[in-house]
Amino acid sequence: PNKKNPLLIIESSYVTTTASGMGDKAKAEIAIARLIEEYYPSAKFIGFLDGIGWLCRDKDLERIVSAFDDVFTFNEVSMVQFKNLLKKIFPSND
Repeated sequence: PNKKNPLLIIESSYVTTTASGMGDKAKAEIAIARLIEEYYPSAKFIGFLDGIGWLCRDKDLERIVSAFDDVFTFNEVSMVQFKNLLKKIFPSND
């Protein structure tokens, strides 16, 4: 609803980096998730991951996914799932 009491925090990760950079990114997201949990305990933290590079780095993929409450990609099916999540978090008053 506002910056002091968010319901949803979204991280979009587009990584053009070396393999070790992906590991660093995963570790950073875990640290961010801990801060969000501490300062915004009712917020849902979701991530958008961008590409196939993560599939080659299965341990780093495991790490980064563990940081988020939900993870999405930019494919059509995932975008529908994301829209459904938004409707659940922010129900309309129709």
